[in-house]
Amino acid sequence: MFLSSKILPRLMKAAFKGPGLRIGMVEGGLYLAQPNNWEVLLLKNSLGNKIKSTVIELHGQFPRPGEVLQIRKGETAYPVPQPPLLKERLGLARQGAVSTKVILYLRGDEYWLFQGEEHEIVMIRREHLDLIDCTEIDYDIEGEPVGPSYQDIGEGIFYRNATGILYIHSVLPPELPLVKAMKNINFEEDEL
Repeated sequence: MFLSSKILPRLMKAAFKGPGLRIGMVEGGLYLAQPNNWEVLLLKNSLGNKIKSTVIELHGQFPRPGEVLQIRKGETAYPVPQPPLLKERLGLARQGAVSTKVILYLRGDEYWLFQGEEHEIVMIRREHLDLIDCTEIDYDIEGEPVGPSYQDIGEGIFYRNATGILYIHSVLPPELPLVKAMKNINFEEDEL
């Protein structure tokens, strides 16, 4: 699994204590999400003990196959519609997002700026990018994650490998002079 077994449980617990966490058994794996922030699909054979134990700690059991639940501290879990399939959305994604290596600090949060094929600029929360941890990869069953790719960069970016998919929702940056200037640079081709 290319996802951090330390950071993912921390984000799961923060979502559970805050706006709510979605958990489900769909698409042949465990679906986890904090809507409008991040979504993860982990194939059943790649679930680490830390992830399994966090699901049990927060909900008491795994959802049934085909079930997606919204869980939140102090509230009764309730079913929610299955989200658009991550595998299907990934199939529509194309390579093209490039990290600009520019970091913005806004209102106490750190954002990395990414550029799409049309030079559009989006922000991705650093804490969500930190979910990617290549030291956790089991090279016997998986390779390094591919990405970032996107269908609509204004919505988010994907990383994936044989054991899972990470979808991070993007945020449009404020119209700062820096951001306007960055739209004139092709970060994939230009030497900086």
